[in-house]
Amino acid sequence: MKHIHILILVIACMISCQQPSTMAIKHKEVEQSTAPEEVLSKIISENRQLKNWHGIKSICSEYLVTNPKSVYTLTTLGEAEDHLGNTGAALISLKDAVEIDPSYINAWFMLGIVYDHNDQPDKVIECYQKLLKLNVTIASNFYDRYGRTAENFLTKLKFGGYILKVKYRPPTLLYPPVAKMAGIQGLVLVVLMVGVDGKVTDTNVIEGPDELRQAAVDYGRNWLFEPLVLNGKAAPSKFLLRIPFKLQ
Repeated sequence: MKHIHILILVIACMISCQQPSTMAIKHKEVEQSTAPEEVLSKIISENRQLKNWHGIKSICSEYLVTNPKSVYTLTTLGEAEDHLGNTGAALISLKDAVEIDPSYINAWFMLGIVYDHNDQPDKVIECYQKLLKLNVTIASNFYDRYGRTAENFLTKLKFGGYILKVKYRPPTLLYPPVAKMAGIQGLVLVVLMVGVDGKVTDTNVIEGPDELRQAAVDYGRNWLFEPLVLNGKAAPSKFLLRIPFKLQ
């Protein structure tokens, strides 16, 4: 009886070894398809729902052997590597993707996420700025999820290790009519000089389209902050204001 059990196990093992893996079968489907990336995308979507990141990594790696410049596959491989905790490998794939196609939004978005996971706020902001030039709506979504925390951290480092508390934020930002008619949009960065009473005393625009700068300055002057207190005394301070102008 014991010998029969052993024989059954050996036969089962032999059959198992002869069977191709599920992902190998899927890869064959991709290879034989007339629209391989569509099939690949469907397979990846199915495995993403199952959180099968090892499987996604496997099929992406196989596909890239014959299609090394597929930015979709490189981006997805980077996503899989990130989920598997392989930050270095994720960054390599995603940097390759944006180098091949600098306009590929998903790659910049995913690259920013990996930088966020790797505690690199300066790189997160760089990805946000790239996204802003490609798609303002997606860039705003990225900023709300990842960029705001990174920017606050960098602001804190840049302006003395503190973050000011806002008492009043103007409800309306006026879009310059000329810039609006010309379709000009973008991000304006304004440094607000804050006095001991919390009011803005001066401004300095450090980035942004010329046509939007004055509107940003006018908006920034109306902000009000809780005074910074150092060693028991109110002190002048600075605040980095980010103003995205986007057309609806």
